[in-house]
Amino acid sequence: MISYRVVERENPVTRQKVYYALVNPVTPMTLDQVAELIERRSTISTADVKGVLDALQFELLHALMDGKSVRLGDLGSFRPTLSSRSAESAEAFLPSNIKGVRVRFTPSAALTERLKIDRLSLRNVTDPAVPGADEEGGL
Repeated sequence: MISYRVVERENPVTRQKVYYALVNPVTPMTLDQVAELIERRSTISTADVKGVLDALQFELLHALMDGKSVRLGDLGSFRPTLSSRSAESAEAFLPSNIKGVRVRFTPSAALTERLKIDRLSLRNVTDPAVPGADEEGGL
């Protein structure tokens, strides 16, 4: 279940107050917790799973540092992108114009399908009609 809260924002064009849903923050799962969950679903020990996940992190990082994208099956793909200042011409562009590198994640079609709104269970933690809404990681 995805818990959300409703927040007030100002529409930058009309300056009217509008309301949006934001995913309610929860404690992220650690690599160790993921390894334990995978162990429960397989015959592989937590230590072995953790070793594989550590290796995945290492190889993913190095592939991105080499400018490669990495596709992880039905999860999606990671790719590096650059943030840079403009130049008057290609000849005038200098490496110092590059401000930084970011990593973009693009979900696969399978993941996008699984996260369609009609397939999810949602709960508004700011709705006073929901019993215990404030108690479960509310605002």
